[in-house]
Amino acid sequence: VPRLSNDNISIHIKRLALEESSGLSINNLQAFISANDSLTSIRPLTLSSGKTTFTVDSIMFRYNNMADFLKNPLTSVFSVDISKSHIAASDFTPLLPDRLPLDEDCAFDLTLNVKGNSTHASIDNFSLTETHGGFSLHIPTVTIDNYLHRDSLHIDVKHIRASIDGHRLGITARHLSDMASQIGPLTLDADATINGDTGSNASLHVNTLTGSLTARANISDVFDITNSRIKTHIESENMHAGQILGLKDMGEVCLTADADVRLRDKKPEGNAAITINRLQYRGYDYQDICIYADADKKSVSVNMQSSDVNAMIDISADLQQPWLPSRRLRSKSHIYRLDLNAIGITDRYPDKILSGKLDISLQGEDIRNLN
Repeated sequence: VPRLSNDNISIHIKRLALEESSGLSINNLQAFISANDSLTSIRPLTLSSGKTTFTVDSIMFRYNNMADFLKNPLTSVFSVDISKSHIAASDFTPLLPDRLPLDEDCAFDLTLNVKGNSTHASIDNFSLTETHGGFSLHIPTVTIDNYLHRDSLHIDVKHIRASIDGHRLGITARHLSDMASQIGPLTLDADATINGDTGSNASLHVNTLTGSLTARANISDVFDITNSRIKTHIESENMHAGQILGLKDMGEVCLTADADVRLRDKKPEGNAAITINRLQYRGYDYQDICIYADADKKSVSVNMQSSDVNAMIDISADLQQPWLPSRRLRSKSHIYRLDLNAIGITDRYPDKILSGKLDISLQGEDIRNLN
């Protein structure tokens, strides 16, 4: 019941139950709200639903006067503190994607602090941890400047740390659980900076039982990806690609990849280069494979060069008018040395070494009218 005393108003919500049409229900909501001409506070706010207990220790708004605050709440200085809330995934099944069903025992503990004003905000001590040790995400600080103006927006996220253990998390979606069981426990470290006017940068390092991967990316306009320039750099070390992808003939791969691509109306233009220092396939370690690609409005060109002593190959392909119905493909292959026995393809011809050239030219709309 609201109480008014010396220009202060207090509202105590002792019990409120809600049910949403999708099936989401809140068994009990409790809050104590007080407000005056310079401060509005809600503390605490407690929401209960099944096994979930979501508690906000305090929500506070400070302002010059109530009239201005009601006209534009963002002119206030605000803060939100959540010391620890327990969230059971089963209570929010209606809100989860259909392809991501979680085990009934899957639950998370959440902690965070938010503070800010009309131009600046920060999120401190963000922590989301699965209670069985399957997943954890920790972000010490996120700073956001000019969040109301996209062109001058600046977001800085440092020292993101995450770990995932698919077995403990209890993911029941088949297409995720299979990969999770293959990769095993995974740890991730990342940093990101988003700028509305000068581009955005991100870096990522992943460690798994099957190897490690490092990636860096720069995006010129994160708000308009379809007309943005994207630069990426990726390095993998002893990454067991076959185990991750479920390919029994493939083993570890060590590679470096760089790409500089501009998207214009969802059509890529630019170049990419992949250097494979080592690739295990059918028990053989391929060495020194380079793949180059260039794309523009008129054509897409790909060249693969292998300098491996038992697989010396140079293959190039050029696809003209890739965005039009009538396409033309030209391919040239030069096999300098291919030892089928050494690379494990066949042992029927142990003394035979393949070599030769192959040129292909095709034109047509699809496979049915090629010439």
